[in-house]
Amino acid sequence: MLEMTRPAALVATSLRDVARGQRVARLLLPQSQDLICKNLMCEHVGSSCACKLALVLERVPELEEMDLSRNQLRFLPDATFALTRLRRLNVAGNLLETLSPGITRLQQLEVLNLAHNRLTDVPVDELLSSLPRLRELDVSGNPLPESARERLRRWKDVQVTMDDS
Repeated sequence: MLEMTRPAALVATSLRDVARGQRVARLLLPQSQDLICKNLMCEHVGSSCACKLALVLERVPELEEMDLSRNQLRFLPDATFALTRLRRLNVAGNLLETLSPGITRLQQLEVLNLAHNRLTDVPVDELLSSLPRLRELDVSGNPLPESARERLRRWKDVQVTMDDS
């Protein structure tokens, strides 16, 4: 009997890799020029823009790992939260001020790196109850108030990395 095998998953390091239409398991775009917006009608022209990212994410539903670190992103597009197979998400070194409630839909997430953003709160209770596989959380380099830090220190099943004040 002839067995059909799926092609090996690609590690995409550019938007062009995604456009090839192959199965992508890892999208690695740290400090990527691919995310620089060139749309003159967009308010983010000349800087990283989530609109380009959103279009790409719709094409990679099987994504398991995504590195968007150091891209000056102000928010993550909603398409991020449709990636239900995502296990590792690195958005360190961006300009995120809040964490979208959509993050709770990423129930396979094991590693979440939020380091060096502008987060002033992390929804600890929501993350703990909605992300049962989460094992590592990095929030270092964020201006978190002591109350948020205290809630994070109480986590026992998750390795939390943060600056101690």
